[in-house]
Amino acid sequence: MKPDLANYPEIPLGCLINENKHFNLFQIYRNVKVTDANTGKSSYKRETVGSIKDGVFTFSKTYLLKQKNKELSSRILGTEDTAENIDSTNTFTIDGHTKVHNKLEVAIKKTAIDKRDSIKIEVPMVTIVLGSMMSALTGNTSCTEISDAINTRLRDYFLKYIPSIAVASCSHDTVRKALLLLDADSLWSLYTELIASLKQDGQRVIAADGQAIRATGKTTSDNENKHGAYMLMNFYDATNRICLYHKLIDKKENEISVGPDALQNLNLQDAVVTADAMSCQINFVETVIKKGAHYCISLKGNQEKSFDEVRCLFNSVGDAQIIKYEPSLEKDHGRLEEYKIYLLRGSWLSSIIKEKWMGLEGGSLAKVERKSTKVSTEKETWEERYYITSIPASKENAPRVAEVIRQHLSIENQLHWCLDVRFNQDRMQANNPNYIANRSALNKLALAYLQNYRYWLWDHGKEKNLLSINILQKRCSDPKIAMECIACGLGVI
Repeated sequence: MKPDLANYPEIPLGCLINENKHFNLFQIYRNVKVTDANTGKSSYKRETVGSIKDGVFTFSKTYLLKQKNKELSSRILGTEDTAENIDSTNTFTIDGHTKVHNKLEVAIKKTAIDKRDSIKIEVPMVTIVLGSMMSALTGNTSCTEISDAINTRLRDYFLKYIPSIAVASCSHDTVRKALLLLDADSLWSLYTELIASLKQDGQRVIAADGQAIRATGKTTSDNENKHGAYMLMNFYDATNRICLYHKLIDKKENEISVGPDALQNLNLQDAVVTADAMSCQINFVETVIKKGAHYCISLKGNQEKSFDEVRCLFNSVGDAQIIKYEPSLEKDHGRLEEYKIYLLRGSWLSSIIKEKWMGLEGGSLAKVERKSTKVSTEKETWEERYYITSIPASKENAPRVAEVIRQHLSIENQLHWCLDVRFNQDRMQANNPNYIANRSALNKLALAYLQNYRYWLWDHGKEKNLLSINILQKRCSDPKIAMECIACGLGVI
């Protein structure tokens, strides 16, 4: 069993622990930023601080020597480390901690998410919320992981910078009951408050798609494959890289019935809403148009008549009627992507089809040919897809339609994939609907903050290149970096 670092006050803040079974001890280390003097590039390297063996902590001799050299250098240069100097190396200051605390307090009170009996409260809600956010930034969002973070690496940090929220102990059951079992709509109202500074209205691409939480499925003696997994209908702002809304799909429902109702909760004015074939339904399209937005929906076999007629039109009309556009070649994840976009006026459709889809008569039919070549093997794949959109067909709009279709893919690449791989959401074993929805909301909040932070670091010249989510998650194991990330997300800095 790993020792509790809180029982070793001599261990510096931000340290991590790793078990070394070969030597029967626990290594205590921290990630240190190192800058190459020649290239100017920065990276993080592991620095051993000491070890715990048989319950006794011992500093590493190398670490102590480095600290001694640092102290001597500081005295010679007259730059001894003080609390002010330490904070000045990071743009986040004591005042910043206060602003984050105050903003969270306001959001918690505004959304009234604390449903506990005030007499029995031992752990403030702001401690649970902030601790959950800081833990989530490292990819850890289970109740046990959150409580462990609050009780270990965050305890001394809170005592130093926000003493009013520091607690002696916070159990995983407290986190579960106070936050993750909260009514899903209540927690989402808090989520909405916390992403307010990241939201931008106007011309955006909002992608809608369902995502299965696979580990919530069950097996039977007759069927060893998991089935009946919970689904979340996500609405992802691909332009600003944030999930605007999600809705847990009941096992008796599907994307078809949930989509139109969920759209009512969003401001869609001037946006383009994209969706795959499952959401290609009359009610979905009408809701989008009535809320002042455009739509771009994939056509497949579930809309057989519309699909067949659109495909037939592209194969029968003359080239002079087709608007063609070919974006520049793209290279991503070791693949070369080549696209060709073809547009036809929606007015070419039969009256029955035009009247079925609101806004299509003045819109477009789109055909996309995509060829993907894997660079390492030169293996090629080719596919052809058809779309209907309320965006008018013209040469000027062709690049816009192409970009909208491309951005729809980001809900899979930048949201679903990150949630499953970087936050292990696919392995969330749970059957309580509120817990599933709330833990996914916490994952999405952390991902939105990390996306915002990586661009903030690059935009402010702190990093020459955009860092990956994986690297930022590792850095956020340092509480001060995690707090700076949260401050950016809240608009404090």
